[in-house]
Amino acid sequence: MTRILDQINIQNNDYYTNLASEYEIMLEQLESNKNGDFVQMSIPVKKSAENPEIPEADKVEGPQNMSYIFRSPEILKMHLDILYKTVLFLDKAKIIEGLPAYLEQK
Repeated sequence: MTRILDQINIQNNDYYTNLASEYEIMLEQLESNKNGDFVQMSIPVKKSAENPEIPEADKVEGPQNMSYIFRSPEILKMHLDILYKTVLFLDKAKIIEGLPAYLEQK
């Protein structure tokens, strides 16, 4: 039972660390208006047979191919603030420091 809980904790840590990293990358790109080397978030956003709940308006090609809520720096900042305040093991400084390695790993 302890091994199962340890594995769940590791998975949760990885999930939230990756989520914060993706949000930070997207925020940086939105704020700097980099369109050439856009790194798309790992969350699916195109409408498809697998994702019929995504509105047709969000089916866009190119760097804008992301959900509406991820097109606004203010909304991303709000999501990051909530994430850092509610997931206590996340450290913004460590996330920012690890972004180059995260991008390289992708």
